[in-house]
Amino acid sequence: ELHQPIANAFNLTSDANLSGQNLSGADLSRADLRNASILGADLHGIFASDARFTGSRMNGADFSDAQLIGADLSQVEAKKSDFQRAMMRTADLSEAEFSDADLEHVVLLQANLENAKFNNANLANANLREADLSGADFRGADLSGADLTDSTRDTANFEGVDMTTCIVEKEEGFFGRLFHRKKKKPQEDDD
Repeated sequence: ELHQPIANAFNLTSDANLSGQNLSGADLSRADLRNASILGADLHGIFASDARFTGSRMNGADFSDAQLIGADLSQVEAKKSDFQRAMMRTADLSEAEFSDADLEHVVLLQANLENAKFNNANLANANLREADLSGADFRGADLSGADLTDSTRDTANFEGVDMTTCIVEKEEGFFGRLFHRKKKKPQEDDD
Protein backbone atom coordinates (compact mmCIF):
# COMPACT_ATOMS: atom_id res chain seq x y z
CA GLU A 1 0.00 0.00 0.00
CA LEU A 2 1.37 3.40 -0.97
CA HIS A 3 0.41 5.27 2.17
CA GLN A 4 -0.82 4.23 5.57
CA PRO A 5 -3.28 6.37 7.50
CA ILE A 6 -1.48 8.52 10.06
CA ALA A 7 -3.80 7.15 12.74
CA ASN A 8 -2.04 3.80 12.42
CA ALA A 9 1.44 5.34 12.24
CA PHE A 10 1.02 7.36 15.44
CA ASN A 11 -1.44 5.07 17.21
CA LEU A 12 -4.01 7.86 17.68
CA THR A 13 -6.76 6.72 20.00
CA SER A 14 -9.92 8.02 21.56
CA ASP A 15 -9.39 10.76 24.16
CA ALA A 16 -6.32 11.98 22.20
CA ASN A 17 -5.13 15.56 22.71
CA LEU A 18 -4.55 17.15 19.30
CA SER A 19 -5.27 20.73 20.40
CA GLY A 20 -3.20 23.27 18.50
CA GLN A 21 -1.53 20.57 16.37
CA ASN A 22 -0.93 20.88 12.62
CA LEU A 23 -2.18 17.75 10.89
CA SER A 24 -3.10 19.42 7.59
CA GLY A 25 -3.31 16.93 4.73
CA ALA A 26 -2.97 13.92 7.05
CA ASP A 27 -4.77 10.65 6.38
CA LEU A 28 -6.99 9.93 9.38
CA SER A 29 -9.31 7.54 7.53
CA ARG A 30 -11.16 5.22 9.90
CA ALA A 31 -9.34 6.75 12.90
CA ASP A 32 -11.00 6.43 16.31
CA LEU A 33 -10.82 9.93 17.78
CA ARG A 34 -13.87 9.76 20.02
CA ASN A 35 -13.85 12.36 22.82
CA ALA A 36 -10.60 13.85 21.50
CA SER A 37 -9.51 17.41 22.19
CA ILE A 38 -8.92 19.07 18.82
CA LEU A 39 -9.23 22.71 19.91
CA GLY A 40 -7.71 25.19 17.46
CA ALA A 41 -5.98 22.42 15.49
CA ASP A 42 -5.12 22.72 11.79
CA LEU A 43 -6.71 19.79 9.96
CA HIS A 44 -7.02 21.60 6.64
CA GLY A 45 -7.39 19.11 3.78
CA ILE A 46 -7.28 15.97 5.93
CA PHE A 47 -8.61 12.65 4.66
CA ALA A 48 -10.81 11.29 7.43
CA SER A 49 -13.46 9.22 5.70
CA ASP A 50 -15.29 6.92 8.11
CA ALA A 51 -13.35 8.38 11.06
CA ARG A 52 -15.05 8.52 14.48
CA PHE A 53 -14.99 11.93 16.19
CA THR A 54 -18.02 11.34 18.44
CA GLY A 55 -18.05 13.71 21.43
CA SER A 56 -14.82 15.46 20.44
CA ARG A 57 -14.20 19.13 21.20
CA MET A 58 -12.99 20.93 18.08
CA ASN A 59 -13.85 24.58 18.69
CA GLY A 60 -11.84 26.92 16.46
CA ALA A 61 -10.32 24.04 14.47
CA ASP A 62 -9.64 24.30 10.72
CA PHE A 63 -11.25 21.45 8.77
CA SER A 64 -11.49 23.42 5.50
CA ASP A 65 -11.24 21.26 2.36
CA ALA A 66 -11.34 18.12 4.54
CA GLN A 67 -12.65 14.78 3.24
CA LEU A 68 -15.01 13.55 5.97
CA ILE A 69 -17.19 11.20 3.93
CA GLY A 70 -19.17 8.91 6.22
CA ALA A 71 -17.41 10.31 9.29
CA ASP A 72 -19.11 10.23 12.70
CA LEU A 73 -19.18 13.77 14.10
CA SER A 74 -22.17 13.17 16.34
CA GLN A 75 -22.19 15.15 19.59
CA VAL A 76 -19.04 17.10 18.65
CA GLU A 77 -18.55 20.67 19.83
CA ALA A 78 -17.25 22.64 16.84
CA LYS A 79 -18.10 26.27 17.64
CA LYS A 80 -16.31 28.86 15.50
CA SER A 81 -14.62 26.10 13.50
CA ASP A 82 -13.88 26.24 9.76
CA PHE A 83 -15.41 23.56 7.53
CA GLN A 84 -15.40 25.55 4.28
CA ARG A 85 -15.59 23.30 1.21
CA ALA A 86 -15.43 20.16 3.37
CA MET A 87 -16.83 16.98 1.81
CA MET A 88 -19.09 15.48 4.48
CA ARG A 89 -21.40 13.31 2.37
CA THR A 90 -23.31 10.74 4.48
CA ALA A 91 -21.60 12.01 7.66
CA ASP A 92 -23.36 11.86 11.04
CA LEU A 93 -23.55 15.30 12.67
CA SER A 94 -26.49 14.46 14.93
CA GLU A 95 -26.64 16.43 18.19
CA ALA A 96 -23.46 18.31 17.21
CA GLU A 97 -22.78 21.99 18.03
CA PHE A 98 -21.66 24.08 15.02
CA SER A 99 -22.73 27.54 16.22
CA ASP A 100 -20.79 30.41 14.62
CA ALA A 101 -18.93 27.90 12.42
CA ASP A 102 -18.03 28.55 8.78
CA LEU A 103 -19.46 25.81 6.56
CA GLU A 104 -19.60 27.76 3.30
CA HIS A 105 -19.73 25.45 0.25
CA VAL A 106 -19.75 22.35 2.51
CA VAL A 107 -21.20 19.16 1.02
CA LEU A 108 -23.59 17.48 3.48
CA LEU A 109 -25.38 15.36 0.88
CA GLN A 110 -27.43 12.63 2.63
CA ALA A 111 -25.90 13.60 5.98
CA ASN A 112 -27.61 13.22 9.36
CA LEU A 113 -27.95 16.63 11.05
CA GLU A 114 -30.71 15.54 13.42
CA ASN A 115 -30.92 17.86 16.47
CA ALA A 116 -27.64 19.60 15.54
CA LYS A 117 -27.13 23.31 16.28
CA PHE A 118 -26.01 25.72 13.56
CA ASN A 119 -26.93 29.01 15.26
CA ASN A 120 -25.36 31.98 13.41
CA ALA A 121 -23.32 29.57 11.27
CA ASN A 122 -22.35 30.32 7.68
CA LEU A 123 -23.87 27.66 5.42
CA ALA A 124 -23.93 29.80 2.27
CA ASN A 125 -24.01 27.64 -0.87
CA ALA A 126 -23.99 24.45 1.22
CA ASN A 127 -25.23 21.21 -0.35
CA LEU A 128 -27.80 19.75 2.06
CA ARG A 129 -29.61 17.63 -0.54
CA GLU A 130 -31.39 14.61 0.96
CA ALA A 131 -30.02 15.46 4.42
CA ASP A 132 -31.97 14.77 7.61
CA LEU A 133 -32.42 18.15 9.28
CA SER A 134 -35.04 16.92 11.78
CA GLY A 135 -34.93 19.08 14.91
CA ALA A 136 -31.81 20.94 13.72
CA ASP A 137 -31.47 24.56 14.87
CA PHE A 138 -30.44 27.07 12.19
CA ARG A 139 -31.52 30.27 13.99
CA GLY A 140 -29.64 33.24 12.58
CA ALA A 141 -27.64 31.10 10.14
CA ASP A 142 -26.72 32.20 6.61
CA LEU A 143 -28.22 29.68 4.19
CA SER A 144 -28.05 31.89 1.09
CA GLY A 145 -27.79 29.71 -1.99
CA ALA A 146 -27.96 26.49 0.05
CA ASP A 147 -29.49 23.46 -1.67
CA LEU A 148 -32.12 21.84 0.57
CA THR A 149 -33.68 19.68 -2.15
CA ASP A 150 -35.32 16.53 -0.77
CA SER A 151 -34.04 17.24 2.75
CA THR A 152 -36.16 16.36 5.78
CA ARG A 153 -36.65 19.78 7.33
CA ASP A 154 -40.22 20.02 8.64
CA THR A 155 -39.13 20.10 12.32
CA ALA A 156 -35.97 22.19 11.80
CA ASN A 157 -35.85 25.71 13.27
CA PHE A 158 -35.10 28.36 10.62
CA GLU A 159 -36.10 31.38 12.73
CA GLY A 160 -34.45 34.55 11.44
CA VAL A 161 -33.08 32.80 8.34
CA ASP A 162 -33.60 34.34 4.90
CA MET A 163 -34.71 31.35 2.84
CA THR A 164 -35.45 33.30 -0.35
CA THR A 165 -32.28 32.18 -2.15
CA CYS A 166 -32.35 28.57 -0.93
CA ILE A 167 -32.98 25.82 -3.45
CA VAL A 168 -35.80 23.72 -2.03
CA GLU A 169 -37.15 21.73 -4.94
CA LYS A 170 -35.88 19.80 -7.91
CA GLU A 171 -34.97 21.55 -11.14
CA GLU A 172 -36.74 20.57 -14.34
CA GLY A 173 -33.97 18.16 -15.26
CA PHE A 174 -30.79 18.63 -17.25
CA PHE A 175 -32.40 19.98 -20.41
CA GLY A 176 -34.82 22.08 -18.41
CA ARG A 177 -31.91 23.86 -16.76
CA LEU A 178 -30.05 24.29 -20.04
CA PHE A 179 -32.92 25.49 -22.15
CA HIS A 180 -35.24 27.17 -19.65
CA ARG A 181 -36.16 30.50 -21.12
CA LYS A 182 -38.93 32.88 -20.25
CA LYS A 183 -41.34 33.23 -23.12
CA LYS A 184 -41.51 36.74 -24.43
CA LYS A 185 -44.87 38.28 -25.04
CA PRO A 186 -45.44 38.98 -28.71
CA GLN A 187 -44.89 42.64 -29.60
CA GLU A 188 -48.01 44.46 -30.66
CA ASP A 189 -47.76 46.58 -33.75
CA ASP A 190 -48.78 50.19 -33.24
CA ASP A 191 -49.93 50.99 -36.78
